[in-house]
Amino acid sequence: MKTRALKVGLGLSGALSFALGVGYAIGRWDFVRQHFGALVIASLFLFACATLAFGLVAGVIRGATLSVKRPKELGQSGAAFAEFVIVIIPFLLMLFALMQLSLASMARVLVSYSAFTAARAAIVVVPMAPKEVDSFGGAVKSAVNDEQQNKVGYGADTRTDYAISSKAALIRNAASYALIPASPSIDVVVQDTMQNWGDYIQNRLKYGLNPLDYLKSVLGDLGAVPGAIVASLSNQIKEVIQGGLDSPDAKAAAKGKLDSWIAANVSDPSQAAKLKAAADGYIDGYTGSAESPTGELGNWAKDQINNTLSGPLDKFKDQVNGAVDGALAGGGGSAPGGGVKGGSVDRALDVGFGAGTDGAGGAILRSLRKLVYAKMGTVVTLVDEKGNVKSNFEWNEPITARVTYLFYCQIPLANRFAGHAFYNLPNSTVADLATGPMKGLTILGIPGYFMAITAEHTMTLQGKPL
Repeated sequence: MKTRALKVGLGLSGALSFALGVGYAIGRWDFVRQHFGALVIASLFLFACATLAFGLVAGVIRGATLSVKRPKELGQSGAAFAEFVIVIIPFLLMLFALMQLSLASMARVLVSYSAFTAARAAIVVVPMAPKEVDSFGGAVKSAVNDEQQNKVGYGADTRTDYAISSKAALIRNAASYALIPASPSIDVVVQDTMQNWGDYIQNRLKYGLNPLDYLKSVLGDLGAVPGAIVASLSNQIKEVIQGGLDSPDAKAAAKGKLDSWIAANVSDPSQAAKLKAAADGYIDGYTGSAESPTGELGNWAKDQINNTLSGPLDKFKDQVNGAVDGALAGGGGSAPGGGVKGGSVDRALDVGFGAGTDGAGGAILRSLRKLVYAKMGTVVTLVDEKGNVKSNFEWNEPITARVTYLFYCQIPLANRFAGHAFYNLPNSTVADLATGPMKGLTILGIPGYFMAITAEHTMTLQGKPL
């Protein structure tokens, strides 16, 4: 018994060391830290499959030996089939885990490159004066149109600056293009939403994205707001949503009650205004159990397509919208008018140039469908040496761009071990995502399993022009 336990322990240690070594070779300790759980699961599958494979080979050798020396002792027909059934399940699990880990490692490399592109864009965009921003990014819509030199948004060193900034949108664009290969097509995401909506919405309403988490993410910039006030406001929100908020009238009534509570309990006018905006934002973005996947997410996806595919890309807009329409109708990327191949190949880019394929135009179209998700799942914040959000800079000061990418885990079974449901993502990740195109969609979330991958890159701000 002791000998067997020792062998099992040595085997597990060897498999774990091998998995950690592979992870270290892929992305050093940062990769190992971010994917430690997946590496442990992969090592367990590796050990289980190695053990079963060894037993299977040993059994085959023993059977061959007995068939020659003592054939009468062989009377168990179907043993090979039973052993195959035993081996194939953990083998497939290990295969799926390795596939998911490989895709995640590719995404990790791309996020690192994305951080470089974001930093390179930041050292050019951040120093721009208002007129330069308007001419450089005329298509970018923002609440801020007078950002000063070396400032993002109001330059107040808060996440809010990035949520309203034209400069931040330009930097985020540069980062998102680098992540097209790691992103799923937007119609694939919508189709997965259609298939998994029922279970997701029940779990979301039961476990995730409670009002307190939302308020903390939105009000993270308000250090002066007492924690007790925020917690009490969260309880007030829970009370007003118990009766359901499935109509405009119900939402208006709920916002009226919350506004009255804030007016009675918060004396500071500026704090009261910000709390009202946060509470009203939650109510506006809240969807109850009656919400369908064809509602907010479908409309949001089309809005993102229309915003992303502008200018020279406008000619592809109808085709990408057609693919989303097909996904909403249950047809995936093969929807009439989509002009693309079926869903079985829509998740890859490697079908565009061979004989009998749809050529370069099809590859471009698939890339654009991926770009929509890449822009949705990518956010960029500039941080100081301590990792705090920074939006006010001096000439010749280093700029560190931190890219957070919401990697969509798509491999069956393995995605549950490698990723997290949207409502189980860290609050800091959700708060970062709320500064990008997702904004209020973070209240609803997206069905599926996600891995938040981050990377940073530092470059020096351009010197003051002569």
